[in-house]
Amino acid sequence: MTPTSNPFVDDFCVKFENATNINDLVHAYGDYIQGIVHRMCDGKDILTCLDTHDPRSPQYTDDTSEERAWLWQICTEYAYWQTAPPLWHYKPLVSRKLTTDLYQHQCPLAFGEHQVPFRPHWRDINKEYWGWHLRLTRVFWIDGEWDPWRSLSVQSEEAPDRSGWPDDAEFAVLPESVHHWDFYVTDAVSEDIKKVQSRVVEAMRRWISEADAAEPAAKSANAVIPDMSLQEVENKPYRQFVFQ
Repeated sequence: MTPTSNPFVDDFCVKFENATNINDLVHAYGDYIQGIVHRMCDGKDILTCLDTHDPRSPQYTDDTSEERAWLWQICTEYAYWQTAPPLWHYKPLVSRKLTTDLYQHQCPLAFGEHQVPFRPHWRDINKEYWGWHLRLTRVFWIDGEWDPWRSLSVQSEEAPDRSGWPDDAEFAVLPESVHHWDFYVTDAVSEDIKKVQSRVVEAMRRWISEADAAEPAAKSANAVIPDMSLQEVENKPYRQFVFQ
């Protein structure tokens, strides 16, 4: 899913274009989910493919999996399980059967019963960083409107008011966007993404100038952002953004 290829709109929304009643909507949603499962399981038996209780499953035994490091962080610290919404959201799209317990039972299967805590230490992280009440200076918070991680961000719809935050904190929610779309530097991205990228460049220049003014003696150690357009940035390797 990228800014130039959005299956949510192209594949998901189109399923409901001709749905005129609740029955049609349910069938359209089921048709979409069947397609997802078919691609995910790649011809395997569904029960075998989606089973999370077999300790011999490759999802637990494959030490080379790219997802393993992230799973370790979730199992030990973050508890970032993508579950159904809270009970006060009385019309969830996500099944109530997707609970923290459903996900958490996978941790000892993947790493060993005595290698991970019974519950992730997420309270320690919230105690250290204050959760939604985190306040940092010179930070640009960017989220996609449809990013599943936005609910954990300070820009969550459930997060408290930010009126008392530092004046030099910047915020942006990219419309109809998901995770890290602001990283794409190409003419094909939306105008919303380009505007936020320009805001980021300007904010970085401003913050570096402020830091230079506050500590002239340390100016040689500050990062230099070249004075160039986003189009020029696209054509340069990241290693050219050096500390001078």
